[in-house]
Amino acid sequence: MKKNNNHHFFFTLPNTKRIMFQGDYLYYAIMILFTSLIIASYLATDKEMYYIYGFMMLIGVSLIVMSVYYLGFSKHWMRYVFNGYILYSVPMILTYIFHFLLVRNINEMNLNLPNYETFLYQISYYTLAIGIIVFIATYFINRRNVTKYDMI
Repeated sequence: MKKNNNHHFFFTLPNTKRIMFQGDYLYYAIMILFTSLIIASYLATDKEMYYIYGFMMLIGVSLIVMSVYYLGFSKHWMRYVFNGYILYSVPMILTYIFHFLLVRNINEMNLNLPNYETFLYQISYYTLAIGIIVFIATYFINRRNVTKYDMI
């Protein structure tokens, strides 16, 4: 299916707006769960456990960005989907380049950079926790907004 036809088909099914929005959130949560399982299987076979910090950072940033996207999604519905793709891909690419690859390079070269310890290893936990909290909070905010704005 090209463009956003799969979204349009999903939204034409006989459901209420609230159920459609819950389905969108549930779909994204299941995709994050599957991604985490794939990452866990990769880490189990690779034995390079420092990758977990980069993966946690990517999942945390993904949850934060999707929360921002969903805040506008309940108000503007399908008008700005392409902007959502850009909103999602730019921070993810920047996180991959400036965090994941940095963690990988520093650990593979066995560099000892004490000034980067917080940025490399601890900020991943904070980002993941903030991402989960923001994703849950925006669910409740958008559940209220879904009836406020006419989405279709």
